[in-house]
Parts: sequence; C-alpha cells; structure tokens
Amino acid sequence: MQIYNQILEILPKSFWKDKSVINKNTELEEDLGITGDDADEFLYDYSKKFNVDMSDFVINDYFLAEGEDPFQIVSSWLLGKKIKKNGRKRLTLGHLEDAVKKGKLL
Repeated sequence: MQIYNQILEILPKSFWKDKSVINKNTELEEDLGITGDDADEFLYDYSKKFNVDMSDFVINDYFLAEGEDPFQIVSSWLLGKKIKKNGRKRLTLGHLEDAVKKGKLL
C-alpha cells in the first residue's frame, strides 16, 4: 500500500469534512482544522507508525496550541472556515509522505 494511503488511514476521520478535497496539498491545520492536542496526538501516532524522527520538529511553528485561539477553532468546526496561519508554517499530507521517505520530519 502506498505511504500516502497509509497516512490517510491514521488521519482522524472526525477531521474529514469533505473527502473530495483531501489530497497531498491538504494542510493539516488550515484545511482540516487539526490543532493543539489533536495535532500532537496525530503526529505522535504518525511518527510511531512510520518510524519518523521528529526530534527537531517544533509543533508550535505549525499548529495553534491548545486553547490559543478558541474562536478560530470553533469557527473551523461549526462553520467550516479555514484556520488562519498567522505566520505559522504549513504542514501538508505531502510533507508527511516525504518525511516517511526521508525518515525525519523537520
């Protein structure tokens, strides 16, 4: 099975609002609304399943911290609005696939 499809298998289904828009360019926080503890848990599961080194990965560079901006999170869940990056880096499903191949997520 392709790495990308295996990543989709562990992606929390509660974040799949519209399966037709999920592709390698789908951004975890902005498009899917994965933030805070959910991002931390997903990335932990991802790193264990694929044996990806995340020792240099700084999660707060990519995701809102738990409770950091509750209005954005609620707007994302209830209204389907994208979470604004506000200077944070993007992390896409394609980035996760590349990191599996390299063995490290930066």
